[in-house]
Amino acid sequence: MAKVKLLGNVAFEFDVKYGLKDDLIIETSEIEYNGNKIFIGKGEGIENVDRKTLSFVGDRIESFLKKKGAITNLDSEVFEEMYKKKISPVYEIVYLKHIINVERRNNLIPDALAYRREKVNEVKKIKALRDVVENNVFVLSKKGLELYLDTFKEYEKLKNDPNICFI
Repeated sequence: MAKVKLLGNVAFEFDVKYGLKDDLIIETSEIEYNGNKIFIGKGEGIENVDRKTLSFVGDRIESFLKKKGAITNLDSEVFEEMYKKKISPVYEIVYLKHIINVERRNNLIPDALAYRREKVNEVKKIKALRDVVENNVFVLSKKGLELYLDTFKEYEKLKNDPNICFI
């Protein structure tokens, strides 16, 4: 039976009977936001967990975090506010899906189009987001885990696309 182990600011572990082949180890850190605690996780292997198992893991983690007084029900307004205040790594995580869709829609390629003034900031964001995905950083909540899984899969599809420029 595999275990999910949270290390760092949140020390907690539990067994998962189905869906995990290996232990899932998540390092946690804490961000203070408007007097509330938000936890950020970092761990490898989350992208290999199926959605049903990830949902179960997210529910268990949220249940534990609520007891610690942490915010777990982050809605889009809270994310947007944190994004505007550039609270990292939330700053990079939150709009990953949006930025990837913009990248796909605009088909940035390494030519004059990619270096137009209005595209430079977009390319910088995409580079930062690539670093977040490759470093496996996510908001520690059910929605945060699902967002990470969705964006990781989307990123994996796009990173080998010759028409997409992840500088």
